[in-house]
Amino acid sequence: MKSTVEQRLETAQRRAVGQRNYRRARDRALRKLGNQFPELYQEFLEEERLRDEQEGKVWSDIAGRPKRWVVSQSSDTSSGVSEGLSNSPDEGNLG
Repeated sequence: MKSTVEQRLETAQRRAVGQRNYRRARDRALRKLGNQFPELYQEFLEEERLRDEQEGKVWSDIAGRPKRWVVSQSSDTSSGVSEGLSNSPDEGNLG
């Protein structure tokens, strides 16, 4: 028979895996939409950024540096959206 602590740990692990898988699927879907409709995606992204700024929230990376959002060209699609490139030279999308 499992203890209450073991049951809670198993439940937490299952929830964490489910949430991670959901976030991955959501991110893939957003990337696809951003590549198919880059202008609309950028418009919505800018609206969300402005809304967050009005609420006093700052878009930043894990180190606390502000992120910059850019549109990039990709070899496999006519245009694409690259999310959250870092300001530092050692991070970001190198193509």
